[in-house]
Amino acid sequence: MRPAEFSEESIIEAGQQLQAEGRNVTGFAIRKIVGGGNPTRLKIVWDQYVAGASPAEVEPVAELPNEVAEALKSVISGLSEQINRLAVDLNDKAVKASERRVAEVIKAAGQEREASEREMADATATVNDLEEKLDEAQADIADLIGRLEDTRATLAETRTSLARAEEKQANAEQVAADQQVEILALKAELKALNSELKQRDEMIAVLKHEAQSVVNRHTEQLSQKDVVIAEKAELLAELKSQYTVAIDDMKQQLEAKVAEAEKAKATLVKNDTIINGLNARLDSVARELSKAEERSDRLEKQLVEIAHVRDTRLRHLSTE
Repeated sequence: MRPAEFSEESIIEAGQQLQAEGRNVTGFAIRKIVGGGNPTRLKIVWDQYVAGASPAEVEPVAELPNEVAEALKSVISGLSEQINRLAVDLNDKAVKASERRVAEVIKAAGQEREASEREMADATATVNDLEEKLDEAQADIADLIGRLEDTRATLAETRTSLARAEEKQANAEQVAADQQVEILALKAELKALNSELKQRDEMIAVLKHEAQSVVNRHTEQLSQKDVVIAEKAELLAELKSQYTVAIDDMKQQLEAKVAEAEKAKATLVKNDTIINGLNARLDSVARELSKAEERSDRLEKQLVEIAHVRDTRLRHLSTE
């Protein structure tokens, strides 16, 4: 059995407070003051306090001894007429006592009916109050549901945008991978060009050395050798210029590819930040909706309990 949530002392103090304020003492009125409890139990505790004490126990009646019974039988046989008169008198008194008892019962029933009507009025007021609170809770829930639907729509749009961003991200990653491959290829090509340029420089040095040797050995043919050396030097200078331009172009392409890769990386970081913010907002709205649903459930339970008590009292009054 579940223990009483409110002590008899607190219930009696609440009833005394209602009397001091000149109000009717009902189970629902006491419940409002103490903050809860079963209205029927609260009224029973108060009625027992008003009565002053629990009903006295009836002691068993001892039977007559045999001698007394025989003497009584003898007296009865001799005084039958007096007993008849006494019986008539006792019957009259019993009828009158029954009529008084019936009148007292009717009066008590009327008082109990009036108390029940007052308690029913308090119960109706409590039900109306709870219904207003339930309407407010349902309005809050409807508002939260609307906000949740808006958030869900926003989330759907965000998910669509996220899918697009992920697709762009995948494309950007693919582009970055392709660019990385191109960068590696350009680096390899640049390395090859540098190696080739170094070989050309070495060739030029060899050619210069050979030209100088020819000049030293064939002074008499200086004019002709000068022409040959000038042509070779011009050819080598042109080749060196072409390789230098090619190397510069490759460096520019490499720097452009690196810049595009950095831009794609920044876009991916920004998309992750937006997704995290939307997920946090959705979690907050879900928590608010859960709290509102718990509040509505508590109010509905209180309303069902009060309606049950009201129906019980109505059936009791109809029976009377």
